[in-house]
Amino acid sequence: MHERVTRQDALTAETRDVPKQLVNITEAARLSTVLRLTVQQCFGIHTEKLVELNLQPFRVRKPVDAQKGPRKKAPDGPARLPVEPTL
Repeated sequence: MHERVTRQDALTAETRDVPKQLVNITEAARLSTVLRLTVQQCFGIHTEKLVELNLQPFRVRKPVDAQKGPRKKAPDGPARLPVEPTL
């Protein structure tokens, strides 16, 4: 009987510690966000230095080359379906 009471007291104390641990996790997440944004602000969002720090730099899409030519145009008029012969 004494073992059960001791175990219950230990579990009760552990459940009181869980909210404190959650607060610590939340604070750590906020701190990591602040540090990430500070590094991006310091080096700039386009620099490749961010890759060394395991952060994704902002990369702009490259423009379409003029050598590739224009895109294919859609055919004029409505689409035609093949006609099956009727008997």
